[in-house]
Amino acid sequence: MTLGKSIRTYRKKKLLTQAELAHQIDVHEVTLRSWERGAYQPKASDVQKLCGVLGCTETELLNGAPDEGEIRFSFVMNISEVGMMEIAMNEFKFGTGDKDMFGMFRIPKDTDPAEIGRLVEKHIRAEQAGDAVKRAKLMEMEG
Repeated sequence: MTLGKSIRTYRKKKLLTQAELAHQIDVHEVTLRSWERGAYQPKASDVQKLCGVLGCTETELLNGAPDEGEIRFSFVMNISEVGMMEIAMNEFKFGTGDKDMFGMFRIPKDTDPAEIGRLVEKHIRAEQAGDAVKRAKLMEMEG
C-alpha cells in the first residue's frame, strides 16, 4: 500500500473529510489531496502531525493501514540483569482487538541486530507454519 492510500485509509477510519484533516494538521486541502494521490510526499513534520490526528504510529502510516482481520507480528525486547535479552513476540489481528503472545526466547544482549531480525523471522515463520514438526525443525536450526 502506498503512503497516499494509507493516509486516505486512516482518514476514512477516523471519519474525516480531506478538508477536516487538512485543517487539523495545518496544511492546504490541495496539499492533502496531492499526498493521497501520491503526487507528493509529506515532510517528516507533517507525517508526525498526521499520525497524531489519525491515531497511528509513523511505522503504521508508512507501511500501510492494515485491512480488517489482517495479522501482523511485532516483538518486544527487554534486557535482563544477567546480560541476556528477552524477546517476546506478539500477533495482532486488526479490527478484532485480538493479541496473542506466541513466543519468547533469550539471547545474549550483545547479539548483532541483523541476527536478532533473522531469529525473529524464523520464529514468525515457524508460527505461521502452524505445524509442530516444522516448528520444531525451524527452532532446531537456530541452535
